[in-house]
Amino acid sequence: MSQVTKNTAGSMEEKKGKQRNLVKDLGAALTVFFVALPLSIGVAVASGVDPAWGLFSAMVGGITAGIISGVPLQINGPSPGLIVICYEIVHMLGVEVLGFVVFLAGAVQMLAGKLRLAQVFRAISPSVILGMLTGIGLLIIFSQIHVMLDTKPAGTGIDNLLTIPGALWHMAQPGEKMSHKLAAMLGVLTIITLLLWQGVIRVSPQLKMLPATLFSVILVAFIANFFGLPVKFVDLPENIFNTLHWPEYTNWLGLLGRYDVLLSVLALVFISSAETLLVSMAITKMSKGARRPDYNKSLTSIGVGNLVSGILGVLPLSGIIVRSAVNVEAGATSKYSSLFLGMWLILFLLLLPLVFHLPQFLNWVPMSCLGAVLVYTGFKLIDISAIRELSSYGKSELVIFAVTVLAIVVKDLLFGIALGVVLAAIKILYIFTHLEIDVKEDYNNRVIHIDLIGSATFMRLPLLAETLEDLPEDAEVHIHVNKLDYIDHACLELMMNWEKEHVATQGKLIIDWEELFNTATSTTDQTPQKDKQ
Repeated sequence: MSQVTKNTAGSMEEKKGKQRNLVKDLGAALTVFFVALPLSIGVAVASGVDPAWGLFSAMVGGITAGIISGVPLQINGPSPGLIVICYEIVHMLGVEVLGFVVFLAGAVQMLAGKLRLAQVFRAISPSVILGMLTGIGLLIIFSQIHVMLDTKPAGTGIDNLLTIPGALWHMAQPGEKMSHKLAAMLGVLTIITLLLWQGVIRVSPQLKMLPATLFSVILVAFIANFFGLPVKFVDLPENIFNTLHWPEYTNWLGLLGRYDVLLSVLALVFISSAETLLVSMAITKMSKGARRPDYNKSLTSIGVGNLVSGILGVLPLSGIIVRSAVNVEAGATSKYSSLFLGMWLILFLLLLPLVFHLPQFLNWVPMSCLGAVLVYTGFKLIDISAIRELSSYGKSELVIFAVTVLAIVVKDLLFGIALGVVLAAIKILYIFTHLEIDVKEDYNNRVIHIDLIGSATFMRLPLLAETLEDLPEDAEVHIHVNKLDYIDHACLELMMNWEKEHVATQGKLIIDWEELFNTATSTTDQTPQKDKQ
């Protein structure tokens, strides 16, 4: 066979391979579409905006991630992790301000990505990130339990929590409306179905093509409509595009000077960026043979998506682990799966209203069903295994985690995150300034053993100098440095100078210099070891 024939055959095979991958991406996108549909609507409802906004945001996220992607199989869209901040923006600042906050957050994220600052958002204490996700999960659970009962959330996280027992008690009363009891039953049925379907998938993996969320929503919607149950349903107008709330762009300049608006932008940038980069890491690990993720590109991608969402005045975006994992499991091969997801949503939003009357179709879904889906999602945000793992890093990490969660639930999301970051910074300051000097004397043999524990920095140099100067002049001194996390040049120089003085007064100093050198060099560019507090 000639070389030309071989090259032609190779190029044809390569072309067929690309076509097969595109078919896989198209199918994976359809699977993700069925997952994204109910979740996007649920996120919008829980955020306090029109249900259709979730679909528009999912469309924007799919297209922008498909064009600019740092992790090819990652899916961006309206995330449950952003529900709390969106709800606070809408109810504290007004729905007309949401577009500006999302737009400005997107501009900051895009600029940060272009300046290659993604690592800044990754340099957050794991206990704070875990506390943030756990706190968000709890807030979602507390608020959506009320939606499962066909009642309105009380407002803050602590208010929602404290009013749950009363809501359950009233629902159980004989004279209470049957609609609340039926809504609660549909919500519980949704969660049971989600759990059971996960078990069915484990037994029959081929059923993965039918996502648990879609199956549970279809089943509960069928039951509610077949029996004509008097519960609340999703309410979409005939023309879904009438739901778009176009921002008042002329007012945006005036919003720049408002402290509360800029604080909301900062919170949204932090949460959206941190969640997106966490998803980037997780999906890279899940994807076989995946190339190294480009975190700056991921940040740029989410920034562009939020710019577009802000212009449309809809929900903000972040990376979403559930949809990204479904994308991987469904056999996606490239970023085209995300682009195809956006196209599926465009078809759904543009063509299906004319053919299948989209609003009527979605209006069959009970609100309590969507609330139950989000309660289930909130529980999945609480990573019990990761919380257990924190204990191996010391009690201080658990304290930071617990305080972050408590502050988010009792006060608000931004306050909890800020408090967690401050506590993490205080811990780092403590680690690099805390030095214990344990002196043990053997009076008979005139031998003194000194254990240095913690970090020997210039800030603790006076304490170290005072300890050395108080030692007897003719003693044999052994300084043990194996328990040091860090030692700086100032303390090293102090010890070397003191050694010369001590030897001159008939004393003796013994230090494992090799161990000391290893301690100094190995910890200079690393974080301290796990603290054992």
